[in-house]
Amino acid sequence: LHETQKPASAAHPSNLDQEIGHSVLGQLHHELARLHEAGRFVKRPSGGWSENGLGGLTMDNIDQHGDDPAHSIDWESVLYHERLAAQLGCLEALIIMAHYYLCLPTQLLSDCPIKPREEDLSLGVDYLWRSSEGGDR
Repeated sequence: LHETQKPASAAHPSNLDQEIGHSVLGQLHHELARLHEAGRFVKRPSGGWSENGLGGLTMDNIDQHGDDPAHSIDWESVLYHERLAAQLGCLEALIIMAHYYLCLPTQLLSDCPIKPREEDLSLGVDYLWRSSEGGDR
């Protein structure tokens, strides 16, 4: 590993708690959370992948209307990627996770069936504090 390069692993100490808003890896995880929530990684019961987001185009001429992607979204993956993005300093993810843990409305996790526990309220305050340090008012 070159002296100026950083390891790609999010768990590496040099990647955690970076300056807020400057982590490309954090932005990547935030986008992965958004794509999961949009149903882009939903497996269809009939096999293959969901065609969500293709603007009405179909793959293999299979009708997708019988599948309900809202019920097959992997919400644990959405939360995993958004938590990791927040930990890596992505400002949008920090705000979303603060709202999630404080039970405030949030655009990304509005339909999430996994609700935060009452004892996680302090996590929401911590995320809110870090987002304020990053410039969000």
